[in-house]
Amino acid sequence: MTFLKAKLQVGLDNPEVTELMSYLTREGRLRIQFLDSDKRLTAESGICPGGCQGPCPGVRNLLVERVLASGSLSSGVCPLGGKLTVLPIMRMSAVFGALCICESAPLITDAPGAPAASTTLVDPLVNTLRLFVARNSFYEMEVESLTNDLALRYEELALLYEIGERIPIRAQVPTVIDYVVERLKEVIVCDCVCWVPCDGGQNRLYWSDPGKRNPHLAGNLETVAREIDRRVREKSDMVSVNELPDDDVLRHFADDLVAVSGYPVGTDGEHYGALVLFKLASGQFHSGEAMLVLAVMRKSGVVIRNAKLYQELNELFLNTIKTLVRLIEGKDEYTRGHSERVSMFSSMLAEILGLPVEEREALRLSSLLHDIGKIKVPEEVLKKPGSLTEEEFAVIKQHPGFGADMLSPISQFSHCLPDIRHHHERIDGKGYPDRLKADEIPLRARIIAVADTFDALTSDRCYRPRFGPDQAFKIVQQAAGTQLYAEAAAALVDNRDRFAECLQQPPSAANDPVPETVTE
Repeated sequence: MTFLKAKLQVGLDNPEVTELMSYLTREGRLRIQFLDSDKRLTAESGICPGGCQGPCPGVRNLLVERVLASGSLSSGVCPLGGKLTVLPIMRMSAVFGALCICESAPLITDAPGAPAASTTLVDPLVNTLRLFVARNSFYEMEVESLTNDLALRYEELALLYEIGERIPIRAQVPTVIDYVVERLKEVIVCDCVCWVPCDGGQNRLYWSDPGKRNPHLAGNLETVAREIDRRVREKSDMVSVNELPDDDVLRHFADDLVAVSGYPVGTDGEHYGALVLFKLASGQFHSGEAMLVLAVMRKSGVVIRNAKLYQELNELFLNTIKTLVRLIEGKDEYTRGHSERVSMFSSMLAEILGLPVEEREALRLSSLLHDIGKIKVPEEVLKKPGSLTEEEFAVIKQHPGFGADMLSPISQFSHCLPDIRHHHERIDGKGYPDRLKADEIPLRARIIAVADTFDALTSDRCYRPRFGPDQAFKIVQQAAGTQLYAEAAAALVDNRDRFAECLQQPPSAANDPVPETVTE
């Protein structure tokens, strides 16, 4: 509202206005004051014949508040007996300020039946101010309003663009909400935001000033948020309460907050939850803010829906891969479930090692498919109970290359091919098929090698019974740095309790000797 004060002050520089003020204060024995739309005194002239030093600020401010709110005349009496009349300075429906007149006898009255002639003395001044506002202020106010509106629309478009472009398609719902709330707090003034998920999950509070957080207030805000969420779902639209004392249910929380506004998050008839905004000390939520937040929530609903669809399609894809792997492993009862366990162990190692989400997802797929090349290995070789001949072992050693070659025509698997081809390489360069060593081996392939070795050791094979957990961890530890990637091997051994819990069957060969080289 600051620009309104500036325009009113400009009006007082008009010669017509100042001449009329001088005439009225001299001939009419009045005291005249001008206040802007923020109730700040901008100009005054004259001495009140009633003896007071101008209109009593308490009475004046009360009358000015009424005038600015209603746009109509108001009058009263100050403690020293001066008669005070306040008129709005308006153009159409816009109130630019107030004209305060103090006198010893009533100049203007809003009593029923008052003679119209009582306003004659100040009519010229009021009309001159209105004309000046019309000539110099109204269109500037429209430009200012349009500028503010355009700024809000820009923020809305920027937010909608960022939500659509910067949130990854694989993002979980909490990730989407975290991002949206942080961006909204940059453009909407509020003290706290609450996310209320539709699945009955944990509500989440986001504080603009963490110093205001306390258990009592947080509990009350969550209670209000649940009530607002109920109304949002019932109405299928936004809900705002700017006057809590007038609300039958929420009036009990009027000591904690002054305004609350809730918005549905969903799309195409699906409701994912509600975002509830709070103002704790002052202010209300205006229509411009509401429209911005509502648009952002609709966009967020679309992003969440797309993320859910992506997750469903991804799970369908992975389940299809698992089915294919099970069919392949069905050729050998001893390796049934091996690929899924290696995928599980690889994912656990990736989490412990702090790999990014994208790397973990790629590793999950690569580890599921790491042995798919065995479909081209003869069953008599896979199931041979004794030691393999050099020729048979040479056939086995081809399965990583077979797998990579089989999947190479499928673009969706292109990022997995190096992991599949090199999961039997060794850190010391004695592995296969390409005798890579150390960092030449892709990181995900090195992790798969550790997971693959651990599962091979703790599983029964046609040529030997499985090792017990303690012996398996010891073997992995001894192979670290030569056969296996030391950091991943250490992550497995250091978290032995967690990995041991994933072994379903009791060991049958806990005291078998440690082999020099671990293979499948």
